[in-house]
Amino acid sequence: MRRTLQKVCGFLLLGGLAALQAPEAIAQITFNATAAAAKSTTILQSVDMTGVTSVIKFKFTAGTISTGQLFTMGFCFQDPSNTTAAPCGSSGEYVVVVPGGGSALAVVPASLLTGHILVVVNPTSTPVRYTVVME
Repeated sequence: MRRTLQKVCGFLLLGGLAALQAPEAIAQITFNATAAAAKSTTILQSVDMTGVTSVIKFKFTAGTISTGQLFTMGFCFQDPSNTTAAPCGSSGEYVVVVPGGGSALAVVPASLLTGHILVVVNPTSTPVRYTVVME
């Protein structure tokens, strides 16, 4: 009986220590900036993620403007050579549309950053604050 109790206590101790293990580290990067009026702005240059099979989580937040005007901002991953054509509007682009004052989440394959840049488009005639959180 005593030996059984010792074994049970030993397993409980090991289980407790395993539960206290440090959680998996998560890296987080936050970009806070202002998008110029009626322009597209590159937020993140292309990064070579060839062979990376994980995903990257993004949280995109668009600010508000003092006039109370309703608007949406586009955040898109696009080919760097397409920045002057139609940012956040060409076929084959990954686009996230965020309402002014709102947020949107996107989970994308890390490989999407290979050969693509992240761009924000502000369609208003007023500069707008935005935030991008990568995890």
